[in-house]
Amino acid sequence: MSGRFTDIAVNESNPYEFYAAAATGGLWKTSDNGVTWKVVFENQATNSIGVVAVDQRNPQTVWVGTGEATNRQSSGWGDGVYKSTDGGETWTGPLGGG
Repeated sequence: MSGRFTDIAVNESNPYEFYAAAATGGLWKTSDNGVTWKVVFENQATNSIGVVAVDQRNPQTVWVGTGEATNRQSSGWGDGVYKSTDGGETWTGPLGGG
């Protein structure tokens, strides 16, 4: 079940770079149009991602909303929104009191 992707966000200034959010597998990033992938959201309290967004004016800023709208027995609860200002290397959150 962890193979279900819930959202994709593309850096419009460099479409070879994009993020794929997995229902129960964290957030994945590619910089080479999907040839190779790196997990960039895996050490937080939850790994269930429902949505991902890239700030198109500053593509190093990425947000993820945890949890999943189409919940299944294999997915986990979310605990809020997280933000990265370095392209997914580090995260702050959950934002807003989680």
